[in-house]
Amino acid sequence: MLLALLVIVPPAWSAEEKVAIVPFTVNAEKDLSFLQRGIGNMLSSRLARPGKVTVIDAATVASEAGTAPLTDATARDLGRRLGADYVLYGSLTVLGGSVSIDSRMVKVASEAPAMTFFSQADGMDKVIPKIDLLAAEINRRVFGVGAAPAAAPAAKAPAVAAAGAQEGLTMGTHPEKLLQQEGFGGNTNEGAATPFIMTGGTSSTYRGFWKSANYKVLFNGLALGDVDNDGLIETVIITPDDVICYRGQNRKFFKAHQLPKADDNVFIGVDVADINDNGTPEIFVTSLNRQRNVLVSRVYEWDGKQFKATVTDAHWYFRVADLPDRGPVLFGQKRGRDGIFGGAIYEMAWQNGAYVPQTHLKLSGSINLMGFAAGDVRNDGHITYLAFDEADHIQVINGAGKRLTTTGDIYGGSTLYYLRRINDPGQVQNIQYFPMRLLVADITGDGANEVIVAKNEEMAHRKLETFRVFTKTAFHSLVWDGLGLASNWRTRATSGFIRDFAVGDFDNDGAKELVAAVVISEGSTAITKPKCTVIAYELKPAKKSENKPNTQ
Repeated sequence: MLLALLVIVPPAWSAEEKVAIVPFTVNAEKDLSFLQRGIGNMLSSRLARPGKVTVIDAATVASEAGTAPLTDATARDLGRRLGADYVLYGSLTVLGGSVSIDSRMVKVASEAPAMTFFSQADGMDKVIPKIDLLAAEINRRVFGVGAAPAAAPAAKAPAVAAAGAQEGLTMGTHPEKLLQQEGFGGNTNEGAATPFIMTGGTSSTYRGFWKSANYKVLFNGLALGDVDNDGLIETVIITPDDVICYRGQNRKFFKAHQLPKADDNVFIGVDVADINDNGTPEIFVTSLNRQRNVLVSRVYEWDGKQFKATVTDAHWYFRVADLPDRGPVLFGQKRGRDGIFGGAIYEMAWQNGAYVPQTHLKLSGSINLMGFAAGDVRNDGHITYLAFDEADHIQVINGAGKRLTTTGDIYGGSTLYYLRRINDPGQVQNIQYFPMRLLVADITGDGANEVIVAKNEEMAHRKLETFRVFTKTAFHSLVWDGLGLASNWRTRATSGFIRDFAVGDFDNDGAKELVAAVVISEGSTAITKPKCTVIAYELKPAKKSENKPNTQ
């Protein structure tokens, strides 16, 4: 009887299967529609096999699919309408010289998770070979055709103590797998040719570059620190209402901790430092209420087992600066009466179980603490203050509080905002944008401090007071030349905008990196989802003679 069944029932693999390839979404500054068509044509020719796999006509698929972003569920619906067995959809994202290709293959008749495929190319000229490899991987994993591609030799992992480290996925693992397991994760792409190009007073050079995948969550801030006191650095990322601690270690990037959600807050800034001097760094989260008109900041600290909110509903902006001979110092600012660019700024101290104002900084000019920094900016052994003004020019203020100069160029640029009182009957909202972080650091190890700042290019050139769309971004290094802040180097412009950044050993390999949270798209809860990524630039120490600014 069994033999009869084997003869009568045809093998499952003998039926011809139909694949619908939806035009890939292209995220780039310039029009790459030709590449969108090329990807579709290449995948069609490489997946189709007479009598085995038929690819549905591209025009038919495009007409039926429309332009709305797909999910696995809507892809299955599309497949049913087209009579397809599989639906392949995805995106191509260009970030500077890096191109990432994300795709998902959905089996229409199954509710099983989609098969995910990811590839990354160093430059547009490498995209076509990557599509070839992508098609080969789809043929192998979905249709059982061809041998598995040879794996590239793994780079030797740095020797880092891993005692108690949580099991994670390698930095080369597909980021969608990380996304499913951890909420959002990462993938590396390290190479010689990267977007880190030094310009200005230094000859151009390249340095190591790392980029994660794109994630459907909005980043509002980033900081580095050993927040669980285990000897390893965590990357602390805030979303509007979450604090998530990731760790890079032994070529893995994984979620180490997720703190309880705060649905009644909008997180706008994060810093890490051990201010209460108990040996465990605190996480300072500057936060607004949901109406965005009251400060309700909070502080978290690891108690040996979990993170606890040691301070809630604090009516302070928080910012930490690393000062020479003193280490990390906490600054606080109350909300000003006439908006966010006002209110006294204090050095804060831990006293009697609370963070309290101690030293009042008498600074000239309009200042908000989110765009404030302090350090030996002029490399003269004295503290100098930096602060964005309301138009995103950088003010340089001496230790006595006198403004020395203001940059002619604008830098920074954020879409995080505070809602002021409506002062015009025609207003619906009275938005005031926060400034971005400024950082004073000797990132090259040459003994001279630099001012590290992001420069986000806005579509309307900041001419609209209550509307901002940033299209490209770059890091800039500025140094004091005796008269003002002069350009030292910058990175190549990339699409999206930098939300926040930090300098530190984010991957625990013994070398510092410049790490940034990049927003590719802020999204909309009704129409589109946000899209963000994390990037890091290796900071190779310079020779002592390199990049030394002229302070004469």
